Amino acid sequence: MECYCSIVTFYLFKFNNFDVFIALSFENISQSKVGAIRTKNIKNNGTQIILKTAAGGASIIARVLDSLEGSFGILGTIAGDDTVLIVPMDIKKIDGVTKGIADLFRIPLY
Repeated sequence: MECYCSIVTFYLFKFNNFDVFIALSFENISQSKVGAIRTKNIKNNGTQIILKTAAGGASIIARVLDSLEGSFGILGTIAGDDTVLIVPMDIKKIDGVTKGIADLFRIPLY
């Protein structure tokens, strides 16, 4: 028997000298999928950023990042099952974009 629940997560942080507040709400999520939202690590190769999540978590993370694209300098994302490909608007600022995403999700930089 699966248990369904609602999850609301709040983030408050500074980005480019602006206070950013995000409230994420997920209704009727199977409790077995809650762990899938976890992020594992993030790294870049100078042109693209790769963010690893738990199995099944990439699409939710990509959706959050796509909604923040203007303030984070993100051109777009592509999500697999456990990996998000993030393309920055300006590769000269890729380290700052990577760090901003890492700070948002509280994950280590590699």
